[in-house]
Amino acid sequence: MQSRRSVAAAEAVLDSMGLLLTAYRCGRCLVVNVCGNVGAGTAGLLHARLRAALDGYLVLIAVNLAEAVLADASALEVLTSIHRRAVLAGKVFLVIAPDAHTRETMRMTGLDRSLLVFPTVADFNAWNGDPGTQSDGGGAFTCG
Repeated sequence: MQSRRSVAAAEAVLDSMGLLLTAYRCGRCLVVNVCGNVGAGTAGLLHARLRAALDGYLVLIAVNLAEAVLADASALEVLTSIHRRAVLAGKVFLVIAPDAHTRETMRMTGLDRSLLVFPTVADFNAWNGDPGTQSDGGGAFTCG
């Protein structure tokens, strides 16, 4: 189990292919920001980071895809796998700001019926308890 201190601080992972993963605690949720391309070559890193997030003490785990490009089916396989693990662990996995293509794929496969998906970062912020946030589109997620 991770200590509260390590979850509260930003944790960054950068792979050689340019995928940047950062994790922040914000409110009642641990958010993993994804920046870069997620495809067959980087999906394993994303999967490992999200599994580590599930091992923490927070019940709400979110992945922010506002600055990510999901290049192929391997990225959706990661989201599906993590969602299943979260359910088994009694946790909730959330998806923030997937691109239009990913949202459509999630809709066509029915994944959006089992996952809580926020179309924009502002929508997530409003749900997560930031009353000053209005839903006005995507963007990077930060927590000060």
